[in-house]
Amino acid sequence: MSELANDPVPPVIRDILALFAGDLRDQRFGDLDHEALEQLAGETRERAKEVDRARAALEAALTALEAAREALSARAHQGLAYATVFAASDPALAASIAALEVAPKAPRATRPDAGKRKSAPKSSPARSDKASVTELPFDHRAASGAA
Repeated sequence: MSELANDPVPPVIRDILALFAGDLRDQRFGDLDHEALEQLAGETRERAKEVDRARAALEAALTALEAAREALSARAHQGLAYATVFAASDPALAASIAALEVAPKAPRATRPDAGKRKSAPKSSPARSDKASVTELPFDHRAASGAA
């Protein structure tokens, strides 16, 4: 892609800058001249670079946040599975665990704001002969206060 295609200065403004760089180069209208316009265009380009850097930092932070949420979710589910087995001989604790409203583990989206939720995989019937351990879901958005 050409540099002009990524220029934050709109084409019509670049045309005005060219006019002041050419036919009006030696003209001054108060504090407005070629130099003043070029300085503002340079500042605009610098602010655009700052925005690009901030976006990259935001994307990195969002990726790190999602990884932390996934790690927390995995460990919380693991802890809940252990607690479920531990509570097998304690009906009150088992009832407390069963009463938890935990959403299913959502597979990782390509971006945290991707918006598409996939359903959790269904449990395998092969485990039915072993001690019944139900994997309770965890909704990271509910835990973080997001809607």
